[in-house]
Amino acid sequence: MLGSSRHAARGFATGRSWQPGSSLARELSRKPAVKSLVGATVHGAAPTHVANPASMPLFRRGGVDKKFESGAEAAALVHREVRRRDGAHAGLVRSVDSVASSLIPVFDAYPRMAWAFKHLVEPERVIQFKVPWTDKDGNTRINRGCRVQHSSVLGPFAGGLSFAQDMTTSRILEDAFEQVFQNSLTGLRLGGARGGADFHPQGKTRNEIKSFCQSYIMELARYIGPAKDVPCGGFGVGEREIGYMYGRYKRMTRRYDGGIAGDAVVNDLAGDVSLNRERASGTGVVLFAKQMIETASGGNNSLEGARCIVSGSGNVALAVARALVDAGAVPITLSDTTGYVCEPGGFTSDMLDQVERVKKSNPYQYNRRMSEYCKFSATSQFFPHAKGGGADSDSTSTTSFWEIPGDYAFPCAGHSEIGANEAKAIVQGEVKGVFEAATMPCTQDAVRVLRSSINFLYAPAKAANAGGPIMTSLGMSHATSTNTRRLADTTQEDLFGGLFDGMSRVFDECQHACDLYNVDMHDGANIAAFSRLGHAMIRQGYV
Repeated sequence: MLGSSRHAARGFATGRSWQPGSSLARELSRKPAVKSLVGATVHGAAPTHVANPASMPLFRRGGVDKKFESGAEAAALVHREVRRRDGAHAGLVRSVDSVASSLIPVFDAYPRMAWAFKHLVEPERVIQFKVPWTDKDGNTRINRGCRVQHSSVLGPFAGGLSFAQDMTTSRILEDAFEQVFQNSLTGLRLGGARGGADFHPQGKTRNEIKSFCQSYIMELARYIGPAKDVPCGGFGVGEREIGYMYGRYKRMTRRYDGGIAGDAVVNDLAGDVSLNRERASGTGVVLFAKQMIETASGGNNSLEGARCIVSGSGNVALAVARALVDAGAVPITLSDTTGYVCEPGGFTSDMLDQVERVKKSNPYQYNRRMSEYCKFSATSQFFPHAKGGGADSDSTSTTSFWEIPGDYAFPCAGHSEIGANEAKAIVQGEVKGVFEAATMPCTQDAVRVLRSSINFLYAPAKAANAGGPIMTSLGMSHATSTNTRRLADTTQEDLFGGLFDGMSRVFDECQHACDLYNVDMHDGANIAAFSRLGHAMIRQGYV
C-alpha cells in the first residue's frame, strides 16, 4: 500500500524503503530543489520586456503589419496564421489554439515569448513516403508512412510511431506538436517528433507485419539516428514491431547505437538492462495522479481505496492497472473495441496476469478479445459497447462505459476516445478526476467540459504521461554508455528511481506554473513546457 507522501510513491516505484534513516530517506533529503524557468527570463533574472510590443509586427501579410497590444491579441494572430496555412489539418489548428489560449498570460507578461511561439508552431520537417510490402498471398500492397520532426530546439527529435487504419499526416502533425511540449516537461534534452502509417496490424500474420516494418524503416532510416531522431513504440507498434525495424536498421546502416528506442533495442545493446516504456508510462501516470490528488486535497485524499475506471487493455492500460493495485487503488474495468470487462471487486495482480496472457496470444492474427478473459473469472462481467459509442462519432448515441460510477478515470485506449457526451457522463457519474494515459484521449470539447466542472481534477497527457519519454531517455543513455561498469551496475531500481525523480520534476514544474499564474493543470502544463522551449529559442537566436 502507498502512504500519502511522495516518499511512499518513490518507494512504490523502486521497491526501496523510505522510512526515516534509510538510504532512500537520506538521498531524498539531499535532493536539490527543482529550478524552474517559469516566470524567469533567459538568464533567470527579472523579466526583460519588449519596450513597445505594438511597434514590432508579429506577422506581415498583404503588405500590412500585424501587431498586438495584449496576450489575447497575440494568441489570436498566431491562431489565424496557423488556420491560414494548415486549415486542412483541423486537429493541429485546435491544438495550437488550445495551447495559445493557455499562454495568454505569458504573452502579457513577456511579449518576446509570442515571437518564440510563432516559430514553434511551424514544424521543421514533414517526411511522407510510400511503404510497399507483400501480403501472405504474395500480393504487393502499398500504405503511406509519415514522420513529422516538429522541433529540435531542446535536442534530437524523439517520439513514437503509430500504425493504425485511421493514421493520417494530419493526425501525426497534431501529435508531433503535442509531443514537443511533453518532451519539454521532462527536463531532458529531447526534441519532439511523431510518425506512423495507415497500416492496420490487427488480423495480419507475423510475416506480413515483418514485411511492412522492414519496408517502413528502409524509407525512414536515412532521417533517424541517435544524434538526429530516435523513434520509439506507440499505438500498434510494440516490441515485436520495434525489433523488426531495428534488425533491418542495423543491416542497412551498420550502426549498433540508439537509432531506435525500445526494449528489444536496449536489451540487445546493454545485455542485462531490462526496460519497459509502456510500464514506465503507466507507472508515471499513477505517480502523477497520486501527487495531484494529495496536493489538491491538502493531503486529505489519496488513491488508496479509490475505485478507478481504466479504458483499454494494451500495455499501457495494464501498466496503469498494475500501478494502481500497487498503490492500493481498485481498478474495476478494462476494455477494447468490442466492449469492456468489469470486475466489481477490482482486478488483482493475478487477474491482470490472466488478461495479459489472453491479449498477448498473437493478438493481431487471432484477434484476441477481452470477452475471452471472462472464461477464466467467475466474478467478471462483459458488456458490449453500445452502437456508435466512442468520442462523439454519433451524437445520437453514447457508450455506457463512461457512465460506470467510480472515483477516478484513466483513459488508456487511444486518440479521442472521450468526446463531449462521454465527458458529461463522467462528470455526472461523480468521478472526481481524469488522468490521461493515452495520446490525447479527450477531444477539445471534452476537455472544456471537464475543466468547467467545479473541483474536478484533469491532468493532460503531456504532463501525466511523461514517464514514457523519461524512461526512453534513461534507457538509451544507459544502453549507449561506453562505461561497461556503469552498465553492469544498472538496475531496475536505478531506472525507476530516475522515473520517480523525473515525474516529481514534471509535477513540480506544472504546479509552480499553476500557482504563479493562478490557472488549472491544463494551462499550467502548457506554460511550464513552453517556458523551457521559449527560453531556449531566445538563447539560440530564433527571436
